[in-house]
Amino acid sequence: FNIFDFELSEDDMNKIKSLDTDKSLFFSHSDIEIVKFLISKKV
Repeated sequence: FNIFDFELSEDDMNKIKSLDTDKSLFFSHSDIEIVKFLISKKV
């Protein structure tokens, strides 16, 4: 399979960049209570 047989234009790249809203869809990484909870669940 040739999976690298394509090119992205500058317009394509700008559309991809616009998808990044700098926010998580799952939880806030800056909420200290959530961070403490996640740290306590370390395996």
